[in-house]
Amino acid sequence: MFERVRHRQTFFGKLWYIYGQRLHRWMIAKDANVYLKPNDIISHRPTLFGMHEPHIEALITEASATHGDFLLDIGANIGMTSALVGRRFARVDCVEPNELVVNILKTNLAMNLSATEHEVHAVGLGKEDGVLTLRVPPDNFGGAYVEDGNPQFDGETATRHSNQFSDRSDHLAIDVVIREAGKWLDGRFTALREAGFRKGVIKIDVEGYEEVIFGKIIETLPADFSAVVVMENWFDRFPVSRFSSARHALAWYYVQKRRRILHSIPFKLLGLSSSYDQVVSPLDDDTKSPHDVICVIGAAG
Repeated sequence: MFERVRHRQTFFGKLWYIYGQRLHRWMIAKDANVYLKPNDIISHRPTLFGMHEPHIEALITEASATHGDFLLDIGANIGMTSALVGRRFARVDCVEPNELVVNILKTNLAMNLSATEHEVHAVGLGKEDGVLTLRVPPDNFGGAYVEDGNPQFDGETATRHSNQFSDRSDHLAIDVVIREAGKWLDGRFTALREAGFRKGVIKIDVEGYEEVIFGKIIETLPADFSAVVVMENWFDRFPVSRFSSARHALAWYYVQKRRRILHSIPFKLLGLSSSYDQVVSPLDDDTKSPHDVICVIGAAG
């Protein structure tokens, strides 16, 4: 039955089989304590350097010094942010609707936050309760997006979310449960208050729905809460003046990329991208292309 089953390595194949594994073990960061999809866009930095988005992780770490009660990670994916910085908070809540990654998210949190109270909420947040289609690029699970009602969807979303699969028909289609963001957030803030938590960090990474969810945060955040909100922006401007609150004071910032001209020269000669300093700067309606937006929400009085 198995007469034709045979496996044989060439001489060089055997060498690479052994030394390739040794090289890989040597290159992996000691603190890369997470499950990753090896060929995914987001996996290389955590594997090699033990970090995901270093500027965001540094920002959240800094904020945790004064807002360390809770971390609310909306659009958590496999939990890279929460796994790396969540231990600095008393409580971590991760919101992720993609059933393909929820169990991986739970595993990554269990491995890194065993001493921290944490919970995974397997839903998405949106404008109303329902079931929507989530499209997942095969090479970028973290870039999964919903088209329906998405203000950033303009027909080119697939191209921006994938390096290899620019046609949306190549993306996985998954039905996901959506909860109306205001009602869900109100319930979560009530639970946090009952646990004695009032100061926290909220990260929003939902591929275009950031403004929708942030508006609901402003509406539902209790008056005695303060929060540092960090979110992506997909547009040329961020409408700071659109948001206001009678119960809270809002202070706006963004992560500004400043090109290091002289430092960039050797990288450009090698065909690589420029070198940058990333610093937190004030944000207003006229700020051009602020990708990472920060809002410090404090008590109004």
